[in-house]
Amino acid sequence: MRENVQQRNYVVMVSLDVKGAFDAAWWPSILSNLRDLRCPKNLYILKQNFFNDRIVIFTLTHTK
Repeated sequence: MRENVQQRNYVVMVSLDVKGAFDAAWWPSILSNLRDLRCPKNLYILKQNFFNDRIVIFTLTHTK
């Protein structure tokens, strides 16, 4: 990366910290916006795969 910066090439960094980040998000809208913004296909598929087959586990304990 340092070499590319020194050569004035484009450098892109993607950082995903996804714990809880999309719990309340409407996934179809996110994917639609990524398509509209012409997100690179590999990144779109990565996000699409993240949204597929998601489950929520809710544990409730009752104590008196």
